[in-house]
Amino acid sequence: MKKFCAEKMDEEVILDFMDFFNSYVSINAMVQGRVEQWVSIVDTADVGISEIPLFLIQKFAKRATTNFKQRNGMTIYVNLHWMLRVAVTLLEQVLDELQLKCNAFFKSDYTSFLDETFGLENVQEKYGGKLPNVDPDNVQFPPLFNF
Repeated sequence: MKKFCAEKMDEEVILDFMDFFNSYVSINAMVQGRVEQWVSIVDTADVGISEIPLFLIQKFAKRATTNFKQRNGMTIYVNLHWMLRVAVTLLEQVLDELQLKCNAFFKSDYTSFLDETFGLENVQEKYGGKLPNVDPDNVQFPPLFNF
């Protein structure tokens, strides 16, 4: 998320980018009957509370729900600022059971959850896993998928 915030992109550009990325993943990484959903990890480490574009979250959620129904199986938010964690605690009181299953919020205590959900052999080292970290400045885009 830090990279997105640092770019200071226009709201529509960010939303269009997310639509492109989700479309690309849907077309190139989904295997009918085998892989039909993905999990997103949103890392808010080193991002100030005022830098997080909260106004975009609602717009993104609405577009993602309309255009990519049931494709994003879960979103995991890690390294949440303590103020956001307090807000999420309040929000969790009004979310229904399905919404709670589709979103997981963590400050820094996410390693055991990632282990139970994916196995640490499938998680990058920076999140407590065994895979090497991906260098954000040297990322292939659009991503290549190996099947």
